[in-house]
Amino acid sequence: MSLVWYGERGVLNALVVALAARPDEAEQWRSLLEVVMWVGGNKPPWVTTKFDSVNVIVELGLSDFGNPDLIVVAKDENGETNLFLVEAKIQRYDVTAAL
Repeated sequence: MSLVWYGERGVLNALVVALAARPDEAEQWRSLLEVVMWVGGNKPPWVTTKFDSVNVIVELGLSDFGNPDLIVVAKDENGETNLFLVEAKIQRYDVTAAL
């Protein structure tokens, strides 16, 4: 079988499916967040804490707030719940955000 993913939706679908197939899914999400280029260069401290569980919502419509491509809710080993929104782009952020 040949499978081709394309566009923003395909990129996120492929990512979610690949991580969901891993037995250590929560740790894989945490590892992904460790390599993200965070605004200001400062990684949030909760990113380095072990995740106990992760829930993922793809393409949720939030009315006036918009339609984020992905919402990830991660509960860490300290019982803290962290939520982050992902907006996928085919091009670099600085290119897609240009006016």
